[in-house]
Amino acid sequence: VIQHKQKMASETSVDYTFQTLLAYNPEISEEAALNATVLSSANFFVSQQIIQKARSAPPVCRFLLNEGCYRSDCPYNHNVDLHTCIFWMRGKCDKGKKCRFLHGFAEAIVDEAKTSCYGNSLQHISSSVSNTIASKRSFVNDLTPTSFEDINSGC
Repeated sequence: VIQHKQKMASETSVDYTFQTLLAYNPEISEEAALNATVLSSANFFVSQQIIQKARSAPPVCRFLLNEGCYRSDCPYNHNVDLHTCIFWMRGKCDKGKKCRFLHGFAEAIVDEAKTSCYGNSLQHISSSVSNTIASKRSFVNDLTPTSFEDINSGC
């Protein structure tokens, strides 16, 4: 029974993240939204980071795509294999397996998205917990009598 409830909660979480991603990013395909949802373990914030990082990747060198780039100081991206196909993200890539770009999200983008989300939240949670513990200790110390006379004077 517990496993069934956990499975139902997990499916609900995936569906919620998937639907929310599509609502916030109407231009992306269902396949891209589902891919980001699964890679993020149904965490909306990580999914959104994955989508944003894939969108904002530096442009690929056009010379590299055509004849080849011979500039040693080329400012454009030369790593085509790890660059998400923007047409795939929109559900409009007709090249399929012949496409030179990635139909999915690079592991580096996923790791970076998780680090930026979980790293910040873990740091915030840790700081918040430390502050809460310190304030509770202060509160308890204020209530704790320092001597036997303090106990009797409170009566």
